[in-house]
Amino acid sequence: MEDTLYMLEKKDILLIEDDRHIGNWVSSKLEAPSNTGSIEWASSIKQARALINIQHPGLIILDLHLPDGNGIELLKSIRKEGITSTVYVFSINTKYKNACLRHGADRFFDKSYESDQLIKAIMELTDGESPDSPDDVQKLWRGDIRESG
Repeated sequence: MEDTLYMLEKKDILLIEDDRHIGNWVSSKLEAPSNTGSIEWASSIKQARALINIQHPGLIILDLHLPDGNGIELLKSIRKEGITSTVYVFSINTKYKNACLRHGADRFFDKSYESDQLIKAIMELTDGESPDSPDDVQKLWRGDIRESG
């Protein structure tokens, strides 16, 4: 029963991503869900730690390669500190998938081809609606599309 009540609450989301194009894409897809609370974006481990302590997000979307450290180390410390946020790792570094799951990630999504699955999983977690036509992050990586603006 308690889990059901938690699902009905708005979930604050913390996106930890240093790539501006990817961060903008994910952020734009998360503006639509009705059950999404605030969406904060950190581009470094230092910023992420500060926001985790202030925001206490329900969901953390974590990249592994960050300018000031490794996302796996952040994941380990999040779990060691007893932070119970759902953590979805979204990274191109698929060789670390098993390590991430072993250290407490709830799901792992490959940036190169699982961007739609990430958004769908977030929508399901926040009980929101899926976007009509999500862009493909892999196109950003290949340079097939450019961010507008």
